[in-house]
Amino acid sequence: MARKTPSKSRKKAQTKAKPPKPVKELETGQDAEVSQSHALEGEFLKRRRGRRFNLKHEHGTAREHIRTYRDFTSGLISMSEAEVRSRIATATAAAGRHADDVTLIVVTKFWPASDVRLLARFGVTDVGENRDQEASGKAAECTDVDVAWHFIGQLQTNKARSVARYADVVHSVDRAHLVRALDSAAVAAGRRLGCLVQVGLDHGAGRGGAAPESVPELADLLAGGDTWTVA
Repeated sequence: MARKTPSKSRKKAQTKAKPPKPVKELETGQDAEVSQSHALEGEFLKRRRGRRFNLKHEHGTAREHIRTYRDFTSGLISMSEAEVRSRIATATAAAGRHADDVTLIVVTKFWPASDVRLLARFGVTDVGENRDQEASGKAAECTDVDVAWHFIGQLQTNKARSVARYADVVHSVDRAHLVRALDSAAVAAGRRLGCLVQVGLDHGAGRGGAAPESVPELADLLAGGDTWTVA
C-alpha cells in the first residue's frame, strides 16, 4: 500500500514545533550564595528597571511576581556588597593592613535614590556620582540618609556652586580656577569639602587631570584655604 504524504499544513506544524526550553529558577533571598550575584545581575540588566518580573519555577507551572525592581535587587545588593568587603579584607590582610583603612565608595550613577537607601541599610557609608544634575537630585532625596557623597567625575567650573552644596569630597580637582570656584561656593554654602587632586599622565583628549608639573601649585592653593579638608 502506498504511504500517504503528510499535508502541507501538517508539515508546517511539524517544522515549527520545538521542545520547550528549560527554565532556571532564580534565588533572590539574602541567604543565597554569593556566587549567584553575577547571574542575578545579568538577568536583571536584561530587563528595564521598575517593571514586573515573571520568573518561572522549575516545573514551569507557577510564577513568582516581583512587583518592584527594589524587591529584586535587595538580595543582590547585599550579596555584592558582602563579596566586595570580603575581597577588601583579603587584600588588606595580604598587605599587612586593616580593612578599616580602606574606604569603599559605591558608585550609584544611573541608579535611583532608593538604591542609596538600600545601600545605607546594608552598611554602605560612601557613594559616588559623576554627573551633577543626577547627583544633586539624589542627594536632595536622601537628606535623611547618613552617607557621604563623593563627586568623582570631571567638574566644570560653572557646576562648582551646585556640587559644593551636597558633595563631601571632590575627587577631580585639576586646575586653579576650579579650586577658587569651589572655595567660593563652599564659603557661600557654609560647608567644608574634602578634595583630591586628579593628575593626568596620559594627556588624552577630553580627559581631566592636572599636568604633573602643576600639582604643587594646586596643593599650595588647597593648603592655604580654610574650607578644605585635603583628602
